[in-house]
Amino acid sequence: MKKGNLFKLLLAFTLIFSISLPLVNETANAAANVSYMLNKKKVYTYKDYSINKTYEAKYDKKQHEEIAFYELQSDGKGFTCYTDYKCYSENKEGLYKVELDDNELLKYPVKVNKTWETSYGETRKITAIKTIKVKAGTYKNVVVVKVTKPEDKKAYSIEYYAPNVGLILKEVNNSETKYKTTKQLELIKVK
Repeated sequence: MKKGNLFKLLLAFTLIFSISLPLVNETANAAANVSYMLNKKKVYTYKDYSINKTYEAKYDKKQHEEIAFYELQSDGKGFTCYTDYKCYSENKEGLYKVELDDNELLKYPVKVNKTWETSYGETRKITAIKTIKVKAGTYKNVVVVKVTKPEDKKAYSIEYYAPNVGLILKEVNNSETKYKTTKQLELIKVK
């Protein structure tokens, strides 16, 4: 190969590399800033198969203010409360369900095989990130979390969290289901 052609090839490679590197970093940074919190502007309809009921969850400003009043979080900010009486808080370390003591639903940054223990003694493990279809639609980059409790080593639940949507599906496998994996909760509509 002639020196001129080699130089052109090297120059082309350098140009392509310098253009694609920022795109790779941008994608990595975007993935690092993904939220799994429910969207305050949406109304979520869930089907709870364990009690055969359907219910809606939407942002509830009044409940948000009541929870903040009790200062479950040091600054009383960052809560998102819904009409199904669930409140969530999210920071750079994870997504929490806010109760008398926080229960860390997801631990950030999201990585497959990341494992942690909650204040309830549950062991939670991110087992996959994949596309999941529920009645409300098909969601990509869904974080799959397997939850086990110390009181029954055979039992577990699996929770599915979609980016910018939150919980879309929960399956259980325990003595009540005769240790068969069964849908407990499913997102059936978002408006």
